[in-house]
Amino acid sequence: MELNGLLAKFRGPSGPNSAATPLPSFVLLHGYGSNEDDLFAFERFFSPNSAVFSLRAPLPLAQGGRAWFSIDFERPRSEWSNHEEAEQSIIQLLGALDALPAAAGCALLPPVLVGFSQGAILSLATVLQAPTKIRGVAAFSGYWNKDLTPVLPAPNQVPPLWAAHGEEDQVIPIAWPDTTYDELQKQGGILVDYHRFKWLGHGIDADAFNAFRQWLNSLSETI
Repeated sequence: MELNGLLAKFRGPSGPNSAATPLPSFVLLHGYGSNEDDLFAFERFFSPNSAVFSLRAPLPLAQGGRAWFSIDFERPRSEWSNHEEAEQSIIQLLGALDALPAAAGCALLPPVLVGFSQGAILSLATVLQAPTKIRGVAAFSGYWNKDLTPVLPAPNQVPPLWAAHGEEDQVIPIAWPDTTYDELQKQGGILVDYHRFKWLGHGIDADAFNAFRQWLNSLSETI
């Protein structure tokens, strides 16, 4: 399946659905150097009566895998990210979100974005640029990149934001989400439901995933 130029793996709802009853939907965004297969294993944990899309990032990497934007590891960490490419990925992602109902063949609620690492960074930037298109964001092992959201929406426009990060993360140090989520609240009044996990590195363990599922259950009984 292709959504606005992005290849995607798709798992549709298991049963028939009334056209008047929109179903929950989820969009999974993988991390740097991975692909759409990485998070698709999560699909079995979502309601059978939902639509799940796992997207492939647009940029190929020389070492294999895909990226939402390039990273120059030779530069200081604060200058790693190619913001122009990230902006293009946000635009492409927003177009893909508009195409979800037609691709699923049924009415859908706005999607919940679930991102890991670079996918989490992109998810947070996207929801802060277009909050009405998204039902919520779960950000694993990411942070808020303020350069991708120079203008913040009003807090009451922003859907629920949830984040998890390992205290032993050696790829994205925990100081980054600690600092940026606090700054997001102070600058824009936007709260991230942020969870730190002791002993966890750059990944998702059972504790983090169980906390994520509890958050999903709190969003709505339809999820």
